[in-house]
Amino acid sequence: MNNTLLSYEDFVLAFKEALEAEGRLPELGRAVRQQITRNNGIVCDAIIYSCESSGCMPIFYCRDWYARYQTGKSPEALAEEAADLAAGCFRERDAEGLTDMILDYDRAKERLIFRAVNADRNRELLEHCPHVRQLDLALTFRLRIDEPGGRQGTVLVSREIAEAWQVDPDTLYAQTAENMKRLYPPRLDALTNVLERLAGEGRIMMENPLPMDAEDMPIYVLTNESGQEGASVLFYTDQVRRFAQRHGCDALIFPSSIHELLLIPETFARADIDYSDMVREINTQVVSDEEILSDHVYRYSLASDCLMIEQPRQ
Repeated sequence: MNNTLLSYEDFVLAFKEALEAEGRLPELGRAVRQQITRNNGIVCDAIIYSCESSGCMPIFYCRDWYARYQTGKSPEALAEEAADLAAGCFRERDAEGLTDMILDYDRAKERLIFRAVNADRNRELLEHCPHVRQLDLALTFRLRIDEPGGRQGTVLVSREIAEAWQVDPDTLYAQTAENMKRLYPPRLDALTNVLERLAGEGRIMMENPLPMDAEDMPIYVLTNESGQEGASVLFYTDQVRRFAQRHGCDALIFPSSIHELLLIPETFARADIDYSDMVREINTQVVSDEEILSDHVYRYSLASDCLMIEQPRQ
């Protein structure tokens, strides 16, 4: 028995061939290997399966499936699993009437959600979709789509979709902010509580990333209830304002990743630390390229009730 693992390239070829095996996927469709640009301009190798009778295009990111192959699953078994996911996706999308919904703003608007991205790192993407600039970030709009097994997918609202809807970014922003409050309510918790909860669940999280003792000062984690892509809560809730009011001072906001923000009262900030340098170092050493939100620290001013980029120390 040959236990030699396939190279990445050989695995992708075998996986794609198995995925295209007769009867495995719906007719009138095809699997295409393609480079997909994801958040922050990160390019990923993927196999896209499109079906002419459906508006659904399941995407299988090859590196993720290769990692599973390396744990002992064969390309054929993985292709069978991927095909089941695709078939379920086609059924769900057909039931929802995805194509019709995308063309009908009144049907689609309740599914609109935000995604906060770094504006500079996503310049190419932003040329093709409506968005709202905030600080050094951009809020893009996506449609939340339910998928088999309780999973959720999204469809980017492109410029073409927005033009078909005849809505501008401000209208999209107002509708989406209301949706986010309902679909992704905010969650603010002390960092010590978050670390204890994750440890109790057996999940791994880096230790307190700030050069301060979380036991001796109020460091808080702000995200949404799902904990996924929760940084956008900064723009549709008043959690930061209430945090600053509770502590009676400005709030410093650290963009930990696209998933969460760290908050501290400004009165606890240390004069001997350049926090902007610290954030850049953390982004370089700890946060994956795709999950970087910003290299800047933000400040919420209690006096002027506004957000701003904290200026680096000279």
